[in-house]
Amino acid sequence: SWLISTAKALALRQSGDFEGGIEACDTAIRLAPNASLPYARRAELHRLLHDWDQAIADATQAIHNFPTKYSADSAPTPSWAYRIRADAHYALGNLEQAIQDSRESCRLNPGDYWAYAPRINAFIRLRRYDDAVAMIAEMRRVDPAHYWTRRASAEVDQCREQHEAAILKWDEAISLAEPRFHDWLFQARAISFALLSRFDQAIADANHASELAPQNFWNWQTLMVVHFFHNADMERIRDVATRAEEALGSNRLISLHASLALHADNYGEYKRICESEKQNHKDREDAASAIRLVHAATLIDD
Repeated sequence: SWLISTAKALALRQSGDFEGGIEACDTAIRLAPNASLPYARRAELHRLLHDWDQAIADATQAIHNFPTKYSADSAPTPSWAYRIRADAHYALGNLEQAIQDSRESCRLNPGDYWAYAPRINAFIRLRRYDDAVAMIAEMRRVDPAHYWTRRASAEVDQCREQHEAAILKWDEAISLAEPRFHDWLFQARAISFALLSRFDQAIADANHASELAPQNFWNWQTLMVVHFFHNADMERIRDVATRAEEALGSNRLISLHASLALHADNYGEYKRICESEKQNHKDREDAASAIRLVHAATLIDD
């Protein structure tokens, strides 16, 4: 039945097989095209795969189909679908739509903690900080001990350039969060420390974030930038870039490395990076490397 297929989709989602979960939802939808729950489940899976347009389409269909004759199509589905659609709209930069869907999700199920998040994120991006703070307070009433409201408050403080206050909020978030979220929080606190020119603490936090999640590109990027603003020590930045390449299995940070060398007026380092990149791609024509190398040589000659 469609209920069995929908339950299978949930099990596959929990095991991390999002594509398999989508296939199970496809089966459920073929069996019960007027049901809401399979569409909502498939919308969630598309969201997890960052397929935002498809997530919006499926969430919209879930909302349209509710209620149905199927009693198992549970009441929270509409609020859940609105939340998923709000997340997808936020990811696409459709901030007003994200706010509207988040508001509707909260109206239908005010106890859904994550229904508030898209609206808070959208308010922060729109620089509507007072609205964000008010919504954070509502979210906190749902779960006073959750780390996410501290994280959001820290972001508001950071945007308002209240960096000392932000650091205190990051501290609270770290103390409350599960370890799997720590790398992002340490990385974020590193930025607050750097903005206060407290570079030793910023470097320590960025290093720790990179150790906790070496596959996270943003942790390495933060560490390189913090080193640059500390004293533009290209030797240390080169060491970070090398460690990052080993951890990531690619040289995704090479453009940042080259840009930091240029900003430091270290044209020798810039040329070394370009020559290294050219060597790495010696088996094919690499126009970008060649152009950068010529540009570096021109700067050095000048």
